Amino acid sequence: MLGITIYHETAARFVYLSRSAPYRDLVSDEESWTSQWDGVCISLLQPLSPQASAESIALADFMSFPDRASAQLWVNSCATYDAAWFATGRMGGWTFIWEANGWQGSLVENAVRLSAGGSLVSVFWNVNSDMTFLAMEAGEVTRQFDPVFHDDDQSPTPVIGDTIQFEDELDWRSAPRMSGLALLSRLTGTDLAHPSWLSGLDVFFWGHRF
Repeated sequence: MLGITIYHETAARFVYLSRSAPYRDLVSDEESWTSQWDGVCISLLQPLSPQASAESIALADFMSFPDRASAQLWVNSCATYDAAWFATGRMGGWTFIWEANGWQGSLVENAVRLSAGGSLVSVFWNVNSDMTFLAMEAGEVTRQFDPVFHDDDQSPTPVIGDTIQFEDELDWRSAPRMSGLALLSRLTGTDLAHPSWLSGLDVFFWGHRF
């Protein structure tokens, strides 16, 4: 059995729990669903609700849609490239934000708001192989790095915080996206993120300009 640190809502603090390690043999990014998404940012946070998270990440310039297809149609109809859709919902006691071709949850200035009084963990990538893993606690960065350069001596982007338990066990060379998602899962005690989250009950779809 291995230990995992997750956020315990009732205690309102980080506690150490015991859990088996289900991600030792991750498939490569090319073999996983992540190869079908050129750009996405997945954030898990507490204690904000899905509605409050949408308001915080999009500020005033956002609108709601009844489903994913409607949100995508709105994006396709926009003449400029500053429009994107995102979804919010609940997963394992956390609020998730799933940004299609977005990155707002990976920006520290936004994560400060989203993690105020709680926690946030996010993974972002795009088609240009830009990536960010970010962990925040009460508005402060506790871990930030670029998964693509995780095993390199130097990274072109800032590296903040100490290595998280289990971080070095993951395959950052061939599966930086899946490894980032596995670390997000380990820290929050949630299932490994998957597009099926978007088909769950009480998932809300939004559009915004950034």
